[in-house]
Amino acid sequence: MTLLILEDEPEISEQIKEAVSIKKLFDQVLEATTIKEALNMSKKNEVSIFIVDLLLPDGNGYGFIEAIRKLPQYELTWVVIVTGVKEPTENILDAYNNSKCNRYIRKPFSMNYLTDMLEELMYKKVIVQDQLTKLKIRRKSRDYFFDHNEIVYIETVDKVAYIYTKNDRHPIGRVTLSELEEQLPKEQFIRVHRSYIVNLLFIDYVNKNNSQSMIKIKHYDNMIPIGRTYKENYNLLL
Repeated sequence: MTLLILEDEPEISEQIKEAVSIKKLFDQVLEATTIKEALNMSKKNEVSIFIVDLLLPDGNGYGFIEAIRKLPQYELTWVVIVTGVKEPTENILDAYNNSKCNRYIRKPFSMNYLTDMLEELMYKKVIVQDQLTKLKIRRKSRDYFFDHNEIVYIETVDKVAYIYTKNDRHPIGRVTLSELEEQLPKEQFIRVHRSYIVNLLFIDYVNKNNSQSMIKIKHYDNMIPIGRTYKENYNLLL
């Protein structure tokens, strides 16, 4: 497998290269500092995962992602954004929805965190969205299906899970959020609290303060808290 690192800071690029080499994750690691250089490498090699910085000497990392997505061989290839830019939540959601990035990490970050993420992606199978767009829940010998794009968020109360769609709340019994996480696409759903999973498509805004960060979800008036543990694990909403 081949990793391509598009990063204009040589120190960070070398740190990433060294970290993945220690864990022996890739057969080949390519390093580029410009979009032009990275595109040339992408066409000459079969890249398995891209790590892309946003601020580059010859343009924005989103432009590079858009360019590789137009190449048939990279339509579904994993892309991890790493950046020191504090973008608004709307930009981050756009990165997932339109640029089709798979992970978004803010600098500075732990190399162990990055390599664990890369290892997780390496063993995931890319599934075309049309082939798997529903969450299946079995209750009393019946299977119920919820379209991913209809699920606004999921909550557990007293060990009972509830799926909230645009218009209704559906009790689905004693199912743990960990079990549901395994079935939901991670590029669309994120665990933000021990009691909540939210659909990125329905995040209206994030209200951040020193004591508690809260998420406003579309279609509902209530605010969803971001748990302290999940702040550390997911830089996405910070």
